[in-house]
This record gives sequence, structure tokens and C-alpha cells, in this order.
Amino acid sequence: MVKFTTTRPVGSSWVIVPTYNEVQNVARLIDAVLEQGDRFAVLVVDDGSPDGTADAAIALRSLYGDRVRVLRRAKKRGYGRVLSGVANRIARLVAGLPVRDCTGGFRGYRIETVRYLTEQRIDSTTYTFLVETLF
Repeated sequence: MVKFTTTRPVGSSWVIVPTYNEVQNVARLIDAVLEQGDRFAVLVVDDGSPDGTADAAIALRSLYGDRVRVLRRAKKRGYGRVLSGVANRIARLVAGLPVRDCTGGFRGYRIETVRYLTEQRIDSTTYTFLVETLF
């Protein structure tokens, strides 16, 4: 189990970036996110990249301080696992959904539900569509 303790960052919006062998891209990505304003902070979740991705992200703390955090995981676990797990916990907590896998893309809907959904305004443009349709 990984323990990740932190004080509240300057930013109020976290951008979680799962990485594996992204040393050539991670600094550019972090710069681009944090240039959007002080309300943003970045958590790099590195799956044990042998190329030094986590170290490159940590080096940016000298420039950005607590707005950059790095969680090192011992081995590659896959990009989707960390984002899906976080998204599911947030969806269940915030929306009070009883569904265990709120972000799963393989679902079956009754025809009545499909008709209902096509008549509704759905604001989501990413995988959050999957959570929104559970309401």
C-alpha cells in the first residue's frame, strides 16, 4: 500500500497524470497545465519508469513548489487503473451512486433508458458521460 500524505496545495484543482517512460514529455505537460493559473496543481503518478520520469517531475518542484507532487509506484500497473479508481470513488462519494464501476464502458441499457437518455441534455464530453448516464 502506498501512503501519500500532503498538505493542501496552492491549487484547488488537481490534474492527475499517470506516466510510464514519459521523461521527454512530462516537463512540457506540467508547464502547460500550471500555466493555466494558480488554481491548478499536478499529481504525477509514475509507474516505476526506468527513464527517470519521476525524477524529472520532482525537479520541477524547485520551480513550482507544492503545485507539483509525485507518487512513485513500484511497477507498471496501467494508466487506467489509477484514474478509474479515483473517478469511481469520487462518483460514488459525490453522487451517492451505489454502482461499483461508474466508469466502465461495457453496459447494457433497456430500450426505455436509451430513449430517455437521448431526450436529455448530457453535458459530458469525455468518459464522465458514463457516470452522468447513471443518474
